[in-house]
Amino acid sequence: MTIRIDRTIQEKYNELSARTNRSRNELINMALQFALDHMEIREQPQ
Repeated sequence: MTIRIDRTIQEKYNELSARTNRSRNELINMALQFALDHMEIREQPQ
């Protein structure tokens, strides 16, 4: 899978990666899992 990420978000993940000693990939996967666990999907009006 390939995705495009805004440069400012990428820079924030780079900084967080350096501070936490976790890979950027691990942090992004953690964020994606958190989003899946907490998002509420609403039906689109037709």
